[in-house]
Amino acid sequence: MKFAQVIPVTDWQAATEDPAALIACIPGVTAVEPIQTGLYRIQAVNGIGPVRLRLEGTARLQRPAPNQLVAEVTLQDMAGTVYGIFRLTAQSDGIALDADVTLGGRLGEFAQPLIRKRAEETVRGFQQNLMARLGSSPS
Repeated sequence: MKFAQVIPVTDWQAATEDPAALIACIPGVTAVEPIQTGLYRIQAVNGIGPVRLRLEGTARLQRPAPNQLVAEVTLQDMAGTVYGIFRLTAQSDGIALDADVTLGGRLGEFAQPLIRKRAEETVRGFQQNLMARLGSSPS
């Protein structure tokens, strides 16, 4: 599943200077622990319909350019695996978020519209949490 959105936050430095705080903006994340430079252990709880997921895994962050941050995230639960590449890019009108998420195992067997809806809610929640952390209001 691919997602693209522009977050109306123009302070790139404030948004990306603390990667752990940025990761914590993802709805459902309950713990973020640095393992080494650019690598974080993540725990998250999320639900899809009646199913409650307790996910654990890692996020590897890289800066391929001064105006980009790329996170490679792998989370696992008994029900399956969530793998995603998330690219944040500074633009004049905000921060572009491009995500490509793959679900494996029993997670991938659910009805795709239900999973897509939950993923879209998570992306919107990330935007709201990031803007709240930076003291921005939606435009």
